[in-house]
Amino acid sequence: MSKQTIYSAPGYIEAIVIALLTAVISVAVYDNYFAQKIRFLDLKEAIRIQKSLFISGAITKEKWKENLDTIEASLDRQARKHPNQIILLKDVVLRNGDEIDIR
Repeated sequence: MSKQTIYSAPGYIEAIVIALLTAVISVAVYDNYFAQKIRFLDLKEAIRIQKSLFISGAITKEKWKENLDTIEASLDRQARKHPNQIILLKDVVLRNGDEIDIR
C-alpha cells in the first residue's frame, strides 16, 4: 500500500487573516521606526519665564544659565529618545504636532 501525501492550502478566511495581520504589522513597524513625527516647543515662552524670574530677582545669573542648560539638555534627550522626530518652534507649527514639555 503506497502512502499518498495530501497537500493543504489555506482557505479564503485564513488568507484574509494573514493579509490583514501582515498589513497591520507593516504599518505599525513603519509608524514606530521610520515615519517622521513633528514635535514643537514654545521656546519663546520658556525663555520669557526664565528672563522674568531673573529680572525679578527670584533666581541668580548662575541659576538662570543652569535653567537654560536644562532646557537644552531636555531637547537633546528628546532628540536621542526619538530619532525620527522633527523639533520645530511653536510659532511655525499650525496644528497636528505634539508639544514638548521641558519642565
